[in-house]
Amino acid sequence: MEIAWSAVGLCGIVCLLFCVLAGHWRRVLGQQAQTIRRLGERVQNLEELGDPQFRHRIGESAPMPLEQVFTFSFRLSDRFWRDKLEIKNEDWDFIRNFGSFVG
Repeated sequence: MEIAWSAVGLCGIVCLLFCVLAGHWRRVLGQQAQTIRRLGERVQNLEELGDPQFRHRIGESAPMPLEQVFTFSFRLSDRFWRDKLEIKNEDWDFIRNFGSFVG
């Protein structure tokens, strides 16, 4: 009789573990199904980009890409400000304190 109760208890523990494991796998498979569904939607959106009419509409609304980029910089030395523009010392101090330079 003792062996029968031990067997029933062991079967109960195995069933409980099986139910817990089945619940865990149900959640995991549900998350994976949701991820696959989202990926399918993204693939569908990407396939719409292959549609010539859609690409034409996007091309009309998007600006043309730059083919070249030029960087222009200049620096005006103190000599330029004093000699060429003939700025007085008090004006030069005012410019240094309150002016802003192109950065």
